[in-house]
This record gives sequence, C-alpha cells and structure tokens, in this order.
Amino acid sequence: ERFKALQIKWLRSPMGAHPDTFDSNSLLAYAHSSGRAEADTYDSGVDKKRFPNLREAWTGLLDLPSNALFEDFCQDLAKRLPHTFVKGKAEAVKGEDGDFTVVLDGGRTVKAKSVVLALGVPGPGTV
Repeated sequence: ERFKALQIKWLRSPMGAHPDTFDSNSLLAYAHSSGRAEADTYDSGVDKKRFPNLREAWTGLLDLPSNALFEDFCQDLAKRLPHTFVKGKAEAVKGEDGDFTVVLDGGRTVKAKSVVLALGVPGPGTV
C-alpha cells in the first residue's frame, strides 16, 4: 500500500534482489513465465559493450522490476514456499544448516530448517 500511496512504479533494486534466497533468477523467470518481461521491466542502462563479461547485464538481472511485478512475484513465492512467520525477539539461534532451534524472549523455542534474520536498518548488526 505504501508503494501505491507514493506512486512508485519501478523499484530501485534490480531483478536479482528479491526474497527468494534459493534462486537468484526466480524474479526474472517469473517475469518471463507470466509474459511480463518486456512490459514490467526497465532496462538498467548498463553499457553492455563496455562490460561484455557482466553476465547480470546480459541476462536482465540488473534490470528494474515494476512494483506490480514484484508484488505479484512475492505473493506467488509465498504460496509456493512452505513457511511460518514468527514474530518475536530472538535471544539465541543454535544448531547448524537444516536443524536450528531459535530461543525467543519469554522462553518459547522454535525448530526450523532455515532461519531468516530481519536486522532492521543498515548498519552494525545487533545479533
């Protein structure tokens, strides 16, 4: 809703910057599979002749997605990936890849295969 209120049509982040941590190409693939690659992407303007080895420029990963494409992609991603959102302050994260235990404030524990840390604004981490 904030994007709509501010009338933001194009994101500042390129196609490769999205919440699917398992596939860096998934937003670009979604744009193509939904037939929206031309209408809902904006050329990044990278001079491909000057940077012939910059794979991201040639594949479209540096192009900017429209807000509408990004929102639709995120809704589709949420439907496809199993997840549970847990709100709280993590006191500790223990374990290893594929087998984590997160201890929340108040003592509640959550078992997870994956953990995403939302650290807030850029700057030194507060983990």
